[in-house]
Amino acid sequence: KKEKVTPGGAFLEDDDFAMPHNQREFRDFKRFDKALKDAQTVDKDLLSKNLNLAARIAAGLSTSAGIHHVVWRLCLVSKDDQTRKETAVYAADSIMRHVANTADGVLLKKYEKYLSVHVRNLFKRALKCDTTRKFLADRFLNKILLTWKQKGWFENELGDIVEAVHRAAPALKRPENLSKANLIPKPTEYSDEEDDAADAMQGMDTYGGMMTPGGPFPPPSPGGLLHTSGAVAKAGCPATPMQPAFLM
Repeated sequence: KKEKVTPGGAFLEDDDFAMPHNQREFRDFKRFDKALKDAQTVDKDLLSKNLNLAARIAAGLSTSAGIHHVVWRLCLVSKDDQTRKETAVYAADSIMRHVANTADGVLLKKYEKYLSVHVRNLFKRALKCDTTRKFLADRFLNKILLTWKQKGWFENELGDIVEAVHRAAPALKRPENLSKANLIPKPTEYSDEEDDAADAMQGMDTYGGMMTPGGPFPPPSPGGLLHTSGAVAKAGCPATPMQPAFLM
């Protein structure tokens, strides 16, 4: 079953899985969310300014919890009918560029790994609006995806992303570097029914033994500031959720 987001709820829902390790990281979670929220605008200057700010903040979030929070929020934005869904794609691209500029290869690979589970769906959701589909598809193909191909990002996912974008706007001519012959591995051939099923299942992962949409959800690191000695729940009552120590 697909996870649904209440319209307008992309910035209201709290992340139950990414526990910040300290107050600074908690503050950066909130700063990232605010920058991404402020990017929901038709003003190109404000859009660019806030996407760059969000990407700079994300580039400073190097823990598993921090990266998960960033990717989780992008997924919510892409699912919310009251957001500009393309901002999730633009933000993912900007984050990869900012992290690459820091010359931190390990962090770049971590972001690529976490985003790879969701990135195809980010593009697909951004192209659902008829009035902006052709414009966005052209930008995605000739700017973002062409750059990803040149830089070697998302090599295993790129073929399926390109096919999804081209299927949304088949009249567009794709760049030669993004032709099927130049995409390795070859794009997966989806029927409409299979494509919907893949969209529903993509991102399902386990966390602590539970099936949860939108993974991967890495467990908190042993050094994380988690308070786990709360009261034991009575029979029939939900357990008290773990809280970071600095929020207690």
